[in-house]
Amino acid sequence: MLPRRRTILQLLLASVSVLFCILALEVVVRALSTSDIDGQRRFRSTRLKPYRLPVKRVEQDLAAYRATDKTALIYDRELGWSQRPVVADHNAEGFITTGPAPARARPADRLRIALFGDSFTQGNYRTGWWRVLEEQLNAAGVKCEVLNFGVGGYGMDQAYLRWQRDGAPWQPHVVIFGFFAEDCYRNVNLLRLLRDPDSGIPFMKPRFIVEGDGLRLVNSPTPEPQAVPAILREFDSWPLATREHFYRPADFQMNAWRWCRLAALVESKISLAREAAGAEEFFRMDGEAAQIALRIVRKMRGEVEAAGAKFYVAHLPGEIEITSLRQSGRMRHEQLYAAVKAENTVIPLEPALLAAAEGRDLSEFFGDGHYRADFNAVTARVIAEFLQREKVRGAGGK
Repeated sequence: MLPRRRTILQLLLASVSVLFCILALEVVVRALSTSDIDGQRRFRSTRLKPYRLPVKRVEQDLAAYRATDKTALIYDRELGWSQRPVVADHNAEGFITTGPAPARARPADRLRIALFGDSFTQGNYRTGWWRVLEEQLNAAGVKCEVLNFGVGGYGMDQAYLRWQRDGAPWQPHVVIFGFFAEDCYRNVNLLRLLRDPDSGIPFMKPRFIVEGDGLRLVNSPTPEPQAVPAILREFDSWPLATREHFYRPADFQMNAWRWCRLAALVESKISLAREAAGAEEFFRMDGEAAQIALRIVRKMRGEVEAAGAKFYVAHLPGEIEITSLRQSGRMRHEQLYAAVKAENTVIPLEPALLAAAEGRDLSEFFGDGHYRADFNAVTARVIAEFLQREKVRGAGGK
């Protein structure tokens, strides 16, 4: 056989082998893919493009929401959602305390601490750092009560708005803002399911946009739940669609290669990798996300101090941040964190949490993405010691 013909034959055989492997992988991806009620396909935990707007999912979740009065979260026209009173350890006023909601007037015989943030602040009712903090301060002779206004899924914007409406009337002596980096992504999100399709929260939320030197609130009041499916069906024509960071029309459109599930999977994996690699870019100080976050904290601090309370930021690093610190000594939001520290008194939790987890697998400290009891105990200890060093006291000096 002539060398040229032999080479051509080898190339043909190699091409056939590659094509066979691709077809075999396509069969595997198709066999293991799942599809939800909106036709959104997944391969294990990865959503395949084209993405689907969760119209039917929202309708299903809202039907379940309307069918009971026992859901932990309720629609809130100003905040998007809030805690249902007297359900899931929420007190009659719709926030969390170890006992019944106290009187609203600022107490003269104890230190009142109010917390604002997301689920890292809300925590577990039995082992959350907020509860351990209250116990530790009282045991140390600092008579106090902790009012926990943290709500699962909240962005920094919602936490700030909750302070304005729900927290300020309780006249705390101390306000602690739980700063969790993921919340900056939520600040540029309008429909929770577009950022986290598995959150189970079918409501829309308000968000701030940068305007001049300040912020302007949009999507407020938030659409009534029954209006959300209709908005999603015509999302491209919704006036605020361009304000939804997690809606890029091209990601929701079918094209030639997305008919191939394997190609769609590869594309989705590449997109996720790019998002992770571009995280520092997302947090750049000249970007929208960082500016919104910094201005929210700035506005909240000003209002808290004007109300006669002390304002502190507790930096609550998640598993991504702890892992990054272990590997490189840096976090994706270093620039923003430095800016927040430059303007505010920050309680840094990352050194103590790193020390507590040294030489151990992080899965021991995170359950369902949140702090387990060990990390909650460390967090409470660091904050309690900080407040004692600051000599923070209630009106009565106790």
